[in-house]
Parts: sequence; structure tokens; C-alpha cells
Amino acid sequence: MDMSKLVKLSHSTQKWKFFSVILVLIVIAGTILSLLTRVTFLRDDTETRPRLAVVAPAKTTAGEALLHGAALYVEHINSLGGYKGRQLELLSVDETDDAAAKIVADKRVVGVVGHLDTARLNAAAPVYAGAKLAFATTLPLALPVPGVNSLGLDPAEEARFVANYARNIQQQRLMYVVRESGARFDAMVDPLVEVYKRFDTPVQKIWTVSSGPGRDAELKAFIDELRKIDVGAVYVAASPELSARIVQSIRSTGNLLEVFGPSQLATGAFNEELKKVSGTDASTQSHGIIAATPVLFDTANDDAQRFQTRYQQKFGMSPDWLSVFAYDAVQIALSSKPGIDELKGLSGHLNFIDGRAQLPIQMGAYNGKNLISAPIQLAPIAKGASFNYIDALRQGRVLYVNDRFMFKTNVVYVGVTVNEVSNVDRQKETATLDLSVWFRYRGKFDPQDMQIVNAVEPVKFGEPEEIKDSEDVQYRRYRIKQSFQLNFTHDKRAYNQHVAGITFRHRQLNRNNLMYVVDVLGMPTGNALLDDLQQRRVIKADTGWMVDNAWISQDLVRERGDGAPQYVGMTGEQPMFSTISLGVLLKQETVAARDVIASEYFIYIAIFGLLGTLAAIMLDKRKIGRFSALQSWLLRLIFWPLLVLSIGNLAIDWAFMNWAPVNTRTLVSIYESMWWLLGARLTDMAVRRFIWTPLEERAERKVPNVMKVIVSILIFALAFAGIMAVVLNQTLTSLLATSGVLAMIVGLAVQSNISNVFSGIILNIERPFRVGDYIKLNNVVGQVKDITWRTVRLESGDGPMVSLANSKVSEAMMENFSLVPNGVSGETVFYTPPDVAPERVMPIIDAAIAQASSILYKEGPMYAPKARFNGVININGQWVASFSAGYRVSMMPKKAAAREELWGYVRQQFVEQGIPLMPANNTQVSVIKDK
Repeated sequence: MDMSKLVKLSHSTQKWKFFSVILVLIVIAGTILSLLTRVTFLRDDTETRPRLAVVAPAKTTAGEALLHGAALYVEHINSLGGYKGRQLELLSVDETDDAAAKIVADKRVVGVVGHLDTARLNAAAPVYAGAKLAFATTLPLALPVPGVNSLGLDPAEEARFVANYARNIQQQRLMYVVRESGARFDAMVDPLVEVYKRFDTPVQKIWTVSSGPGRDAELKAFIDELRKIDVGAVYVAASPELSARIVQSIRSTGNLLEVFGPSQLATGAFNEELKKVSGTDASTQSHGIIAATPVLFDTANDDAQRFQTRYQQKFGMSPDWLSVFAYDAVQIALSSKPGIDELKGLSGHLNFIDGRAQLPIQMGAYNGKNLISAPIQLAPIAKGASFNYIDALRQGRVLYVNDRFMFKTNVVYVGVTVNEVSNVDRQKETATLDLSVWFRYRGKFDPQDMQIVNAVEPVKFGEPEEIKDSEDVQYRRYRIKQSFQLNFTHDKRAYNQHVAGITFRHRQLNRNNLMYVVDVLGMPTGNALLDDLQQRRVIKADTGWMVDNAWISQDLVRERGDGAPQYVGMTGEQPMFSTISLGVLLKQETVAARDVIASEYFIYIAIFGLLGTLAAIMLDKRKIGRFSALQSWLLRLIFWPLLVLSIGNLAIDWAFMNWAPVNTRTLVSIYESMWWLLGARLTDMAVRRFIWTPLEERAERKVPNVMKVIVSILIFALAFAGIMAVVLNQTLTSLLATSGVLAMIVGLAVQSNISNVFSGIILNIERPFRVGDYIKLNNVVGQVKDITWRTVRLESGDGPMVSLANSKVSEAMMENFSLVPNGVSGETVFYTPPDVAPERVMPIIDAAIAQASSILYKEGPMYAPKARFNGVININGQWVASFSAGYRVSMMPKKAAAREELWGYVRQQFVEQGIPLMPANNTQVSVIKDK
């Protein structure tokens, strides 16, 4: 359809059809441009997407843990825009002898994670290196392997660590070992034996159990011997499956031997196998086991806690350290310099030496089915520290473990219950929190002597709400309620979301002396914490906020020592403090556009918004009548909001990723203000197009600019007030008071002029009279000569020009003699002597009416003229007979012509027929009364 046809159509009676055609054209053009944009700029062909290969044994607990952990990182990186701008796919490969060949054959693979079999890993490594594929594994490497980056703990270091912990912390002098046959388990056992030998308390006995057919007989022989032992501990070094059988066998003896083990006993695979062999007694049999582990969720950081929550929500189970390693391994494999760059992983800061990550070892203790931090941890002392190690060793403050000195650190179990979140202030970024905080610990110190970083005012703990003490543990619970700063973490959050909570550390005791850990036994964590907060409705419904996520985590922060004696010269570095952070992610209950629209689609919405805006501008330029003004305004009403919505959300997404929070908040305020300004602009445009323009056309004169400006200022002033109150959350009391005073001063100064102009607008809208009409305003009768925005000018019947203010005219009683749809009524009265018979007079008056050309409706039933005998009345002391003629004329001036015609005819007939016209007195002529 060419433009000439569109113009013709716009002038036709089918104007709305023209508008529909414009909308259809915009939709077609927008769809085409969106498809072109998707293909050229946003193309993500599923057939060419990059892939991450995860190699793990199929249908095994360990394999699923590896696959699940990797899947969460792929999901995370895709939510941030993907790998090098492309969505990343996860390729699951069963760990077989030809797995590496299959992966290399797929040219879309950009990295490899996995392998749980050391022999297959060593065979696959050269294949991946030849294809220049980054490869990260969770297995430990005895020696560096070219092209392989390992997150696994060194089994020899694990064994030495467990030996030192059991011997020096748990004071277990009698140690027994049960192990699985095979060279891979030598590294898990021999270092432990050496450590005990060094302390002159050699391992009492080592049992070896094979994985072959003779396993049951060997287990029975081991148990028969173990039944005779009442004191000591057993170190279990075997695969998760065999470890579960060994633990179940040990527990069946009924003795009280402690069980120690390497990280294999801290995996989900071990727990699953223990459930298979023990059933409902699994948690009882695992209780009390102490195992080395690289990850403990009660000591993990914020990222690890959120990982745990997502893992539970997605897979319906809790992750183990293998899942965490898989998550970090994907990050390593996809990094620009795998194995070289220092990365921040869920398991901590990842430093590599010869492709092997240097990870700390922690000790976990099973409390039922939960693996929690052991009551005492060992923290490595920084290399190069200058203080008296020998004296510290004698005092028992440090141990020498794995060729390093380590501090013995007291663990304090901390729990926090959120009772209520209220008074959320987005502008000040504060909220009132009602919290219960408790501590469970050993030793003599004050764990509640805390520094709460995000408290608006210093928190002072009063008397505990509850105190419980025993020989082994002390318990204190406190209640605090006050204002805290929101968004105290540096974590990325979505637009219009805020983080409420607390983060604290001990005021004086650093990581060498005290370590806070989350009391996972006393409070819900992960997904259970989120469910608990939502079920208890800690945020009231009337606040307009809701809980979207929650976590509690432990981390280490480096603080300035400020020259304190306990830090100077001891560790060779700034002191590290153990911190606890509880975060509750809040979002508004209202549904925002980004809750239902993916970020990608905002680009397409922007295309439609831009096309609609361009169409509106083109309509305005062509000026195709008044209806085109309505059409272009409707186009703006539809497409301007789409443009603001899309561009605003795209800008905010980019700002959250690249700007500091304060700059992002400024951009959010600008975006929210744009909606108020958009509404004001559309309203102002509507007033100008649909009020001022039609009014000017009707009045045939321009509306004063001052009036247009005043109305525009009023519209935008209301929008500004909305921005101040809603967007900036400022009270309008002082602003309204100031503007009220100014408005009063200005109003008093121009009160009469404004009143006249507004009255002129009303007169032009209502149109009670027009130029040329004969009207009566109060006592003034005349013809309207001019109507301005301030006055109405009349030419009175006496001749002078009369000007009346519009405000007076609008209030006056007005009669418009030119607007008479049924004519103007009139009456002429004739008087005769009382003795004249009406039968002689009435025909004369009827004839006079019939011949008068000024009289209307002579044949009409309702307004037909009529002669009447009104009876005998007394006028000026004389009795006369009264006759009248009632009639209607077309306009006021015609009444005189009608009276002249009637009177001329009646007088002539009275003279001819000898009917005297009754005079009022001897000096007056006959009396004629006209109404």
C-alpha cells in the first residue's frame, strides 16, 4: 500500500481502519527486525553451541554429584550471558576407556571436567592436551600431569593431618587401621603410620580387606579381632562402598572405638552406601565419625551457601565436597589461563602449583547424618611469621602438621533466628531486624563480644535470654532488635532486590584463636532456611516485601591490626577474622516486568517501541487533519511505555553488572522517574491537542500562551511531586507548604485575570451565545460583537458598546434571544369601552394576526397565535374591556414589527367600524400594552 492511498484512507470515514493498518505494519516491521536482530546479533544456534564435557561413571552417587555440581556452574554462567557470549551446553560422558576419544571428536567441546578413575585419567590426559582442551579434575595428582589441573586433596597430606588431629587434639594414642588392598590406598595409610611412629605411639595393627570375592571372610576376621579391643580408635582407608561395610561392622561390635578417615568418609557416596547396608540405623552408625574434608558447609562462604540452597532446590538432596569441587573445576576449565590464574571458588581461593590447587584441610565430625565442623580446627600459620614457635608448641597453642606450624583454633557454633524484618527503607537502605543469636562453645572467653559491621548504631548485648552450661559445652542466647544497613554484601542482586541481615566478627580474637561456624544442628540452613523464613512470615504481608532467598555463611576477612601487640610480628601478615553473615534477599511482592520477561526480549520490545515512535512522528509531520493528531497520540500512548520499559531495564541490567551500587541506584531512580515524566508528557500533549486546539477552532482565536504554560507547569509539577514522594521517598509537607505560599502570592496578584481567562475558556466550551446573538445580561440587552479570553462586548439597544468581564458574564443571568428554537413569545393588548361586545372585537384581532407577516406558527397546534378577551378591568380609575393577541416571532427584533403590523390593522378596523379605542383619561390616546 503506497502513501497516497494511506493519506486518502486517513481522510475517509474509515479512519480507525487506517489506524489499524498502521498498527499491523508496525507489528510486521517489528517482527522482521526482531528476527534479523536475533539472527545477526543475538544468534545462538543450538547446533553450534559450545559444550562442556563432564566425565563420570554413570548411575553412581559420585558420578551424579560430579554432574550436578558442574550443571549448576553451567547454569550460573549462562545466566550471566554464557561462555564468550554463547549459551553453554553440558555434555555428560560415561567414564569408559574410549571417553576421551569421544570428547575430542566433538569439535564443540571447549573444556573437560571429571574422571574418578586415576588410571583412565592418566590415559586421557595426553588426548585432551593434544586437542588443546582445558581439563580439570577432582582427583588428586601424585605428580604433575601436563595439561591437567587438579582440585583433589593430596592423600598423603590428608593422612598426616588426620594422624596429627587424632593424636594431639583427640588424644588417641591407640590407633588401629583397616584399609582396602591396592596401591592407591598406600598413600592414605603409610603417612599416618609414620606420624604415629614419630610420636612413639605406633599403630597397633593394620587389617587389609580386599575388594574381591574374599572380602566377607576378611571382614569377619577383622571384626572378630576388633571385638577384643575396648579402647582406642580405628582409621578407615577404603572406597566409599567398602568404608560403609567396615563402619557398619565396627558399630556391630558395640564397642566405643572412635572412627577416623580421609575425605572418602565425607562424601555423599559413603552416606548412600551406609544407608544401603544399615537402613534406618545409618545416622546412628555414622555419628561420631571424624573425617578430613576440603569443604564444610557450616564454615563455608556466602557463595557456597547459595550453592547449597540451589543444589537442594534443583536436585532434592544436599551436596558434598565432590559437588563443590565439580562446580569449581568447571570455573577452572573455562578460565582464560587454567591452573595459572588465582580464582575464587566455593572451596576458597584457588592457588595452583604445578597444576595442583593448594587447599586447606578441615576436620568434620558426624552428628547423626550431618557432617559439621569438629570442635577444634587447625589453621596454618603464614610462612615467614616471626614468633617463638617452640614456646607455642610447649603451650599447646600450635602443632607441627604436614611440614607446617598450625594454630589450634577453638570453634564456636553460632546460630541466628530471624524473628521479624520491618521498616524497610529503600532510600536510607535500612531495616529493623528482630534477631535471636546463640553461641555454643568450649573454653573461657566472650564470643558475644562482637563487632556487627552493618549495625546503624553499636549493638550492646545485655543479659542472655537463656544460659546452659555443662562440663563440655557452654550455651548463651541473646535477643537484639534494632536498625541495620541493607545490602551489606558485595553480591550481585537483581533490580529492586535488597539484602537484609547481619555480618559480624569477634572484636578482639582473630582466626588464630576463634572460629565462628554455623550451627547447622541448631538451625535450618540452605533451602530449609528459606522455607522456614517463608513459613514463619518474618516479613509481614502489609510491608509489600517478601523473602526470595536466604543463607547463613562463615568466611574469613582480613582486617587492619592497627599496631595491636597481639598481631604485630606474630603472623607476618594482617590478622584474619572469622565472620558470620546472615543474608535475607528481599523483593517486592508486586510483579515486575523482569519477573515475567527475559532480558533478551527487552531488545525486541525496544524495536517495536522505536518503530511506533517513528510512525507517530511521521503522522505529525504530514498533519493529516485532527484525527491524525489522535492517532499519533495513541501510538505514543502504546509505544512510548514499551520504549521506556525496554531501554530502562536493559540499562539497569548492564549497570548491575558493571557499576558501583550507588551509581546503579541513581540509574534506578532515573528509570522510575521516567514513568512519571512520561505520564506528564502524554497528559500535556493530550491537553494541547484535544482541549486547546479544538477550543481555538471554536473560538476562532488563539488560547493565551500564559494559560497553556500554567496548565503545563501544573501537570509537570504533579509529576515532580510524585517523583519526590514515590521514587525518592521524600515527604512533601515542606514542599507543599512552600509551593502553597508561592501559589497564594501569585494567585492574589493575577486572580482577576486568571478568573476571567478560565471563565472565557468555560464560555467557549459551553457556548451559551455567539458573536451576532441578541442577549440579555442582567439588565443589559444588546447584540454580541466580540468574545475574547477576558471580556464580552455588546452593542446595547441604546447604541453604546458595553464590555463585561468574563467572570461576571459566567455568573450573570443571561437570556439569548437568538437561540430560540420555538421563537420569542409576545403579546399586544388593546382596551375598549366596557360596553363593546367581544364578538365585534375578537374577529378584528384574529384578522390582524392572520395578515401579520412577522408572526410564526399560524397553523401550528402548540404555538399558534390566539386572540383573547381578558375581561373588564380598572385602569387609572376607569373601567375598560381588555383584549390581547398572543403570538411568537423568530427573534427579539421582530417583536416590534409584529406589534406595528397588529396595531396598524386593528386601529384601521376600529375606526371603520366605529369602535372607540378607550383612552386612559381625557388627555391620553388609547392604551396599548405589549409584553
